[in-house]
Amino acid sequence: MVATEEVFTDMIGKEGAKWIMYGALDNVTGLSISDRISIRQLLIFDSDREVRGRDKVLHWVSQLGGPTLGLAMNWADSADLVRQGKDRLAFEKAMPASVRNFSKAMRYSDEGVLNRKGHEILSRDDLNFMELLGQAGGFTPAKLSRQYDKMGKLKGKEQRILRAKRDLMDMYALARRVGDTEMMREAKREIRAFNLKHPEIRITNTSLNRSWSTRERHRRESMGGVTINRKLRYLADEE
Repeated sequence: MVATEEVFTDMIGKEGAKWIMYGALDNVTGLSISDRISIRQLLIFDSDREVRGRDKVLHWVSQLGGPTLGLAMNWADSADLVRQGKDRLAFEKAMPASVRNFSKAMRYSDEGVLNRKGHEILSRDDLNFMELLGQAGGFTPAKLSRQYDKMGKLKGKEQRILRAKRDLMDMYALARRVGDTEMMREAKREIRAFNLKHPEIRITNTSLNRSWSTRERHRRESMGGVTINRKLRYLADEE
């Protein structure tokens, strides 16, 4: 969606692109109404981040399991937030949607929109009274929804590139460990292609050797398949 919006922005400008991509309701009200009334979102809400594997299954289960399962998962998340000392977020997570939405609006008014680490997504000055009122009623501000969408896509791209880099380094390390020269050559070919495409985070011989040394050290120091800090290895004697 982000790439499509960029195309429209180049053609008709930023404001025109917003009207085409998000519709009249979102642009007139400043609220993310299109997300709430689209057929796809009526069935299953998309996650605001890229999820894979076990996380994707859990997301689908939570969406298909109905309100009882969703409430139980919210309580579990709330307990985690309490342990992290984030009492206000924990309260919101444990509350019914009506209370949670009102609490969000008050929090956005006080401190803006922050992520779990406390980093600012939108400042409180970025949100007007109508957007806060809409949030209290359960409608996410449109500019916040767009920011989540934009940054979620960007983070997804980053993770795919880093995952590809990690997979190539794993492939090379495995081939080196088992002495498979053909696999090592194939890994090298794929690494060269990766480096041409992503020169900013290229895989060098130095990084391959450093990774190999680290893996071998962890393998030597592992106890029962688990790596234990050398200064805490005495704990094994207490078991």
